Amino acid sequence: MKEKLLDIFEQNRGKLISGSDIAKRLNVTRAAVNKGVNALRNQGYVFDATSRLGYIFSEKNDILSSCGINKYMGTNKKNILYLDEVDSTNTTVKSLAQEGAQEGTVVVTEMQTGGKGRLGKQFFSPKGCGVYFSLLLRPQQKAADSVLITVAAAVAVRRAVKELLNIDVQIKWVNDVYYNNKKLCGILTEASIEIESGYLNYAIVGIGINIKEPENGYPKEFAFKATNLSALTPNRPNDFKNKLVAAVIKQFDTMYETLEQKAYMKEYKAASCLLGKKIEILSGPYIGTATAEDIDNDANLVVRLPDGQIVCLNSGDVSISI
Repeated sequence: MKEKLLDIFEQNRGKLISGSDIAKRLNVTRAAVNKGVNALRNQGYVFDATSRLGYIFSEKNDILSSCGINKYMGTNKKNILYLDEVDSTNTTVKSLAQEGAQEGTVVVTEMQTGGKGRLGKQFFSPKGCGVYFSLLLRPQQKAADSVLITVAAAVAVRRAVKELLNIDVQIKWVNDVYYNNKKLCGILTEASIEIESGYLNYAIVGIGINIKEPENGYPKEFAFKATNLSALTPNRPNDFKNKLVAAVIKQFDTMYETLEQKAYMKEYKAASCLLGKKIEILSGPYIGTATAEDIDNDANLVVRLPDGQIVCLNSGDVSISI
């Protein structure tokens, strides 16, 4: 019942709604409604007023929820599973995919205990400091083209931040969103591949966006390279977390419909924070310094090695030389 009650309040933020009306809509008693409201309060939701006349759900509530996100999805509602805490949203979606979950299923949380980054790295995702979500895809696509999912997700995050906060952020090849050379968002795409055909059974795109700095600061290994949206601007719209997740998904869906046409590649390249700069290639067949020259239409990073040789990187990890 709590989810249905929350849905009613989400649809009526800032408006007085009577307990008797809610009880009739849910076919429960007024006492049950009051118990549900107290449960929402315990979860952190704020009511501007409660009286015999009813309840006013505060417009300033900024807590993720399935119905809160779907409220902003228009006609393209998703099967969204909100969990208070998970090991990893990607791992959770993987289990759902193997059980036959439909394309478009989303798992979202405000805390991961085992957040995953690329190349086996940890993605730091403490409670209340960001939004972390994964989307299940079932594309008719060759595994070799799966990088396009990551590219589209990075552009989607960039567009969503611009839409909601009017801030231009950059993209660090291949899967991170940056601002002033600090990481704002990480993206991890994982997939199951049909060996014989080389096509994807399913893909999972996981996105983690830093909203605010942890109370005790970032761990030492992240402090020098992490940033968050609160550091970029203190002014965020009401119900920001739900709006942000919805905006990213909607932007991604637009590109996913025509993924192979690669119309988003121009924006991805233009937003790069690497091009023209000295970089360090940290993994892959070439290790060491290079100059980032270009990003081609297949999302390969084109670099110039110290001996003048031009090579294309289709995977690996790089950093900007300081």
